[in-house]
Amino acid sequence: DEVREKMKSRYLSNPDYNFEKVNRASMACGPMVKWATAQ
Repeated sequence: DEVREKMKSRYLSNPDYNFEKVNRASMACGPMVKWATAQ
């Protein structure tokens, strides 16, 4: 649960942290963003 809270506060609350932008920068990281936001 502690890791989830860190992810929410550091990354998931950032509007620039979305699949389209991350996938454009790195096609390997795009699917990880989809997975992280689904958790």
